[in-house]
Amino acid sequence: MSPIRKLLEEIHRRSIWQLLGLYVAGGWVLLEVVATFVEQLFLPGWVFPGALLLLAIGLPVLTVTATVQGGLRSRADGAPGLRGLLTWRRAIGGGVLALLLLGVGTTGWLAMRAMGIGPAATLVDSGELEELGSLLVADLRTATGDTALADVAAEALRIDLAQSPVLRVAGPQLVSQALGRMGRSRDARLDEPLAIELAVREGIAAVVTGELNSAGNGYVITAKVLAPGTGETLLSRRETARDTSGVLDAIDALSAGLRERIGEPLASVRADPPLERATTASLDALRLFTRATRMIDVEARNTEAIPMLEEAVRIDSTFALAWRKLAQAQANIGYPMSLRLGSLTRAFDLRDRLSPRERHLAAATYHMNVTRDNEEALAAYDAMLQLNPSDAYALTNGAQILLRLREYERAEEWAVASFASDPSNRFAYHNAINAQVSQGRFSSADSTLAAFATALPEIPDIRLDAAGLAWARGDYEQARIDFEAARDRSPNLPARHNSLRFVALVQGKPAEATRHLDDAIAAGLARGTTDRPRVGRATNEAYADAMVRRDPERGIQGIERALRDEPFDSVDGTFPPYITMAAVYGEAGQWQRASELLELARMRPGQNAISIAAIEVRIAIAQARYEEAIAVARRVEGGDCRTRCDLLAYAFDAAGQADSAIVYMERYVTVPKWSDWLVDGVTRPYFYERIAQLADEQGDLRKAAEYYARFAELWAEADEDLQPRVQAAHSRLEEILALLG
Repeated sequence: MSPIRKLLEEIHRRSIWQLLGLYVAGGWVLLEVVATFVEQLFLPGWVFPGALLLLAIGLPVLTVTATVQGGLRSRADGAPGLRGLLTWRRAIGGGVLALLLLGVGTTGWLAMRAMGIGPAATLVDSGELEELGSLLVADLRTATGDTALADVAAEALRIDLAQSPVLRVAGPQLVSQALGRMGRSRDARLDEPLAIELAVREGIAAVVTGELNSAGNGYVITAKVLAPGTGETLLSRRETARDTSGVLDAIDALSAGLRERIGEPLASVRADPPLERATTASLDALRLFTRATRMIDVEARNTEAIPMLEEAVRIDSTFALAWRKLAQAQANIGYPMSLRLGSLTRAFDLRDRLSPRERHLAAATYHMNVTRDNEEALAAYDAMLQLNPSDAYALTNGAQILLRLREYERAEEWAVASFASDPSNRFAYHNAINAQVSQGRFSSADSTLAAFATALPEIPDIRLDAAGLAWARGDYEQARIDFEAARDRSPNLPARHNSLRFVALVQGKPAEATRHLDDAIAAGLARGTTDRPRVGRATNEAYADAMVRRDPERGIQGIERALRDEPFDSVDGTFPPYITMAAVYGEAGQWQRASELLELARMRPGQNAISIAAIEVRIAIAQARYEEAIAVARRVEGGDCRTRCDLLAYAFDAAGQADSAIVYMERYVTVPKWSDWLVDGVTRPYFYERIAQLADEQGDLRKAAEYYARFAELWAEADEDLQPRVQAAHSRLEEILALLG
């Protein structure tokens, strides 16, 4: 007997209730199988509802067939015509055929999507939008009058679309700069006409625009993708929310539908966490985040944005994006690590709630700033580039890591790729110039600076990079002019005043450096970014006393007076500059106190390994453990002397190995220096003076004359209390020149 006949006989034997029970159980198993296929094989979302619909249709067919076949069989005057029409063979065959048609339809849909033809074709597959094409999300229109809710919805849509590996969503900074070039207000609302105009001018491939309108107690949210050149609607979609609590779910579904139809693989769309998990379930927290993000990225109002973000994470302590944005805002205005540590760590701890890109970004930022693990940070940025090879943020920050690792050629490659991807990214130009100067390629750095000025003429950072180039060339007067111009444009930034302090130090003017230090502290206090101002001022003055005046004892007295006014535990959650203080005590030979401060520094996260090593070298020198000092310095120097070979020079000089000391001092002063201006400001003049003295002692009069002249020229206008050293250099230079004839 055939299996089909056995099945038919078994069906005839069963009662209608037994058949319905078997049908429901079998249907449940079928739906579980379909759901697994949809999830694992990334089938289109309509496959599961399609299977459910077929089962729903099959239920009445089963009921009627069972009634006809069972009921009529027991009646002598049955209706053979109806029994002949509603047979079990036909019912089962129809069900199997319907499932086969669903399978064929699914296969056909997948084939059309893959080939880019028919209704299943995506915008990428059909060629209407390039993969990794740029996308601009406009502000949503609303007739409800609740523009704040519309702004939140637009920001949520941007956040979700930005997770797509096939799209590049234009960031707020790019939009702001483009509006400035158009002569429009940088904080103008980006309605549909303005978004289309901006997209045409900036070469953006598509614009996403839409509306948020009320529908009873709920909302209808629509979105469409437009071609800027023609205004043609390439794609449209709509979702509904039952009330404000359902807005995020609706945006999540809306974004998923857009990403799928644009051309993102279904596997990628479904891999991202729900928007509510990636952001927050609290609409109030998201409102605060949206406003704060605009204030940071567009209006540069970081100070005002920070309280909003703090309130957002108070409402929802698991709001990972808000924690990361808070850390960014704190860094933008120069918060010390002691105040940034909590937000950086919290964002890292919550990274599993984020999409893959944001997750890698949180890890990279954490390792860059807290653990100082450059390799881990670089690995995280590289993972971001695996998702999107033109991710400008990953390229920019990855270049900074490569600069730390002294991989200058690779850093230049990443930086150039970054501003090629996003010409509005000022940090990319900065990194490229840094890498080029570090390789001694000044003409290339000049070209990059010119490209920077052409692309972003209004950015004050151009003067900072110009100052850095002048410093690297040894033109400190031009560096001062450029630093002053940058300071005058942003006098509220402590770093602008500190830059001028470094110029004063390299020219032997510690008194002027202190005035700039006071201005930096005042700016920091006004912004709320300076903690322990008395200790900070005293420590920085002491550093100048130790390294420029060569009088560390004077500086130590100032530190101890400040600590009596601001003891270590007077400010909750902050800590003094242990490393700088330890350097001063180490320079004075007080190695026990320096060691205590070093241990306190080690207990704090975010410490620079090179700075730690610098203290270890000074402590070893103070204890006459010269071989140990040399070994520590060699480990830091890394073999290329482009970063901190000054430590080896100090160690060899203390050990009485004059030949090696001269070699490393000369290497230090001849390698171009980019940034690290504080170290260079106190080290360069001392090395000029010390090379001259050592060469003089060895009888190398020509080298001695060269460096006495460099020192005297650099400190020609040094403070009065330093002039005796300048005069001594002049006098000995004249004697040597007379001897050399």
